[in-house]
Amino acid sequence: MAWRFKVSKYKNASPKFPKKEEQVLDLPVTDITQSCGNHIKASCIYTVFNVDSSGGGNLGFLPLSASGRQSNVPIIQAHGDFVTDFDFSPFDDYLLATGSQDNKVSLWLLPDENDTSVTAISEPVVSLPVFERRVENVLWNPQADGILACTSHTSVKIFDVTGADGKQVYEFSGHGDQIQSVTWQGEGTLMATSCRDKKLRVIDPRSGTVVQEGKGHQNIKDSRLLWLPRKDFMISTGFSQSRSRQVSVWDQRNLSSSLHTMDIDNSTGIIMPLHDPDTSMTFLIGKGDTSLNFMEFTEKDPYLTSSGVDRCEQIKGVAMVPKRSMSLMDGEVNRLLVLCQRSIVPAPYIVPRKSYRDFHADLYPVTLSGEPALSAAQWINGDSAQPSFISPEPGKKLVKRERRGKLVGVSGTVTVPASPTKQSLEVMEPSTNKPAAAATTTESPPSPQVKVASDSSKPQINKPKPQSSTTAAAEPLPEKPKPSPKPATKPFADTDTPVIRNGSKVTDFVWDPFDDRRLVVGELGFLAIGNLLWVSWDVGFLTIVDLLLSQETMGLNVAKRSTQVFILFSVTDNARINVWRIPENGLEESIEEPEFCLRGHMEKIYFVRFHPLASSLITTASYDMTVRLWDLDQRKEVMTLEGIEDQVYNLSWSSNGKFCATVSKDKKIRVFEPRESTVALREGPGPEGSRGARVVWTLQDKYLVVTGFDRSELEGQDNNQVI
Repeated sequence: MAWRFKVSKYKNASPKFPKKEEQVLDLPVTDITQSCGNHIKASCIYTVFNVDSSGGGNLGFLPLSASGRQSNVPIIQAHGDFVTDFDFSPFDDYLLATGSQDNKVSLWLLPDENDTSVTAISEPVVSLPVFERRVENVLWNPQADGILACTSHTSVKIFDVTGADGKQVYEFSGHGDQIQSVTWQGEGTLMATSCRDKKLRVIDPRSGTVVQEGKGHQNIKDSRLLWLPRKDFMISTGFSQSRSRQVSVWDQRNLSSSLHTMDIDNSTGIIMPLHDPDTSMTFLIGKGDTSLNFMEFTEKDPYLTSSGVDRCEQIKGVAMVPKRSMSLMDGEVNRLLVLCQRSIVPAPYIVPRKSYRDFHADLYPVTLSGEPALSAAQWINGDSAQPSFISPEPGKKLVKRERRGKLVGVSGTVTVPASPTKQSLEVMEPSTNKPAAAATTTESPPSPQVKVASDSSKPQINKPKPQSSTTAAAEPLPEKPKPSPKPATKPFADTDTPVIRNGSKVTDFVWDPFDDRRLVVGELGFLAIGNLLWVSWDVGFLTIVDLLLSQETMGLNVAKRSTQVFILFSVTDNARINVWRIPENGLEESIEEPEFCLRGHMEKIYFVRFHPLASSLITTASYDMTVRLWDLDQRKEVMTLEGIEDQVYNLSWSSNGKFCATVSKDKKIRVFEPRESTVALREGPGPEGSRGARVVWTLQDKYLVVTGFDRSELEGQDNNQVI
């Protein structure tokens, strides 16, 4: 089915506004100073919002379940001037960071939500060093616990706030004017900013470099930038030269121009973008507007599709409630909290179903678990990791109350309500998804070290650790009657066969030499594993079916392989390496999200190769003219080979794993010794044609055999002088 005909489960979702008496009423938010913040934020337990007392230096806070008239709102006596921005820690629903016009950033620990005796908080648990100018934005890293980004004028500062004291660890001051917005990549390694100098920047804060830069909205008025988690896209909002409000979609790998830009209207309030990566529901809500705009995001044109506009009171700010606090038995897939003149209006988005008596699991894909993937020290040392997910289901407690104050070293008991709600949830540890043990285990050869050339701006990369590889005795397939030959067409009908929705065309495949259950599948390739058949028929889809036809019919050399958990790697034309995990008994339903993906290339990946000796070390090449080495265990890039000036046709590792050879469109053959240098050790002429070429090592790695095109002749070369 083509992507444009795919019906979304969420397109008919609409907000079910509560009755007036069920809203949060009589709040002192009449007059709020404009700033770069959204004026309201929510965790799984609390709602915090700007109030107009003490010159805007106070914040009000209420439990997420609060409703009705609030005559005495508990407050945080946060700052001596207006609080410009604030943000809840993604790993502690009680920990709040605030920034202010008094040039200060503080961390606050909110009390147990059942403790009604607390009416005001005046002492922060952490106070950061005073800034030279007013603080515009504060934002927690989505993966590393204790890493906080703060912007002030033209600089972005990164703090480690672990313990009782916060310390600055990185700073980037390369902006031409005031920073208006900051956003983290979903993996927490990069960040992006929008600036008053009308530019967008993607920054690597740990190296202090600008990865990408481009022209943003061409008006100096306020702007917003949002990096869509688990995607290579960003959404920005701002104003055009003619002062009309705009929304643009960007590919983070190329900021030279936007993928799509929409002019909305001529209102003066900035549009606040919100996005749910689990459902791709996107909300574009303007300050001062009276409507909620719900759109769905897709990774192809037109990118943003309108799914509904709903009227409400005049909006001063808006927040999205974390997915772990949804009312699962009511079909609630998202909830907005709209800050209005003197109230907070909850807007729960409900997917209509005939009955809500049963749990509709199809509406709730895995979501972030609330557990950090890295510590602050690990992130500072250059580590990266994939986020931890959990399946939202009734009977599991998703709210992590036990993490209260853990980061800042404050211990305290949190009382759990005695009467659980209908959605009583229990803490579930993230699944490790490890394959079952094989019949026998043998030690793999020691993995060669991979060293990076000295670069003071990058952390040192360690070698992949030696790993045990599992093997299982091969068994022949049972004999079956040989059917008569059939035409080479699709071997099965279009039924309800489960598929892997890769999202983009798969470009290459290769077997893992250390695990006969792991491979990279390529475009329109056939590979059999046990009695499962791996087929890619349509662009972006991989189909897995039972192998009912004989090997002669399929034209395959089939061998019985391990029937344990299968791991599938696919490299795609959207510059991703996707990792899929297939259960022992095959797929019972289609898979739309990989277990994790590796990103780094800027263009379509051309091929992938496993290292012959080092377990879990792969090499990829892309149309961005780079060759990159990846450690699959650490799930990160470990090296980039340099000096290649055109598309790489092919790469081959020597049998001892010491050297690799490439042949490129620039008509050159290069030999690298990656552990010694990222530049070529030897370089020589290759095939003159531009229709492609291949290279392979032979004769105890003393020769290279290169094939290519030269005036319609297939040519072979030896390159004995290289080694």
